[in-house]
Amino acid sequence: MNKPFLYFMVLSISHTACKTIEQAPPPELMSVVEEVRQAYAPDKRVALFDISLEQAQGQWRLAGETNLPEARQELEARLKATGIKAQQEI
Repeated sequence: MNKPFLYFMVLSISHTACKTIEQAPPPELMSVVEEVRQAYAPDKRVALFDISLEQAQGQWRLAGETNLPEARQELEARLKATGIKAQQEI
């Protein structure tokens, strides 16, 4: 076995071992976002409600944009009511 191949294999294995495993968002969080989207922006041509769920440092983050302040307020209120903690960057 040649040394470059061995170094490549060790580097590849160590790189894959260091990757973090991404989890799917909790169904409760996904359903709250989708329900608010359907209530305020069912048609993408009329209203902007582009919210994505991302995991950062073990915490869920809502990122994106909307042109509907009522939708953002509703989303914040529903998340608070259900006890779901998510950092918001909307």
